Amino acid sequence: MKSIPATAIVLATLALLTGAASATVMKSLTLEDIEGYAREVFVGTLGTIFGIEGADENMVPLVEHIQSSGLAIGSGLALLVFFAIALQCVSTVAILARESESNSLVIKMFVGYFIFAYAAAVAVYHLAGLFS
Repeated sequence: MKSIPATAIVLATLALLTGAASATVMKSLTLEDIEGYAREVFVGTLGTIFGIEGADENMVPLVEHIQSSGLAIGSGLALLVFFAIALQCVSTVAILARESESNSLVIKMFVGYFIFAYAAAVAVYHLAGLFS
């Protein structure tokens, strides 16, 4: 019977502990954590659109500016729908390109998600117009 080298046992133990630790971290992430990050990105983007510095840290000036701008409810809902669907995360696009080993697939996905997000936003805008 062959003996297992001590380094192999140590490496296997470290791999097991690392896997268990990462599983614990992933289980501890909640939908609220993910939504919180997405909310920060969305608020920061709105702050940039409306030209308000530090909107992601203090939303009060942004909220006041949006309320006073007369932004229609349909426009706001359409913007939310577009942001929810469109493939905008550069790191996600980069990972897709690396994992699929195909730039054409990534370009097709980017364009497809953009067109779908735009069409859905236009539909939501018009539907909201029917009710307001």
